Amino acid sequence: MKLLPLWIGFAGFIGVLGGVGNIETDPNGLWSGVLVIVIGFVMMVAALWIGRYLEKREEIPDWERRFWGKKKKRLGL
Repeated sequence: MKLLPLWIGFAGFIGVLGGVGNIETDPNGLWSGVLVIVIGFVMMVAALWIGRYLEKREEIPDWERRFWGKKKKRLGL
């Protein structure tokens, strides 16, 4: 399940590259290229949000919570 955001983000990145290629090779395809770029960026942002959600939902072991809790207090976070 942790790889889902990675694959969505990768697909969005490939979409952005495809949109840029479409704009460069076909001058009449400007709007379709821009649309593909926008959809690609939306997919990458969605991948970040899904990753954050999965990270928060994951159970954090006690030793890790104590370890990072001390580090955060020391760093003032």
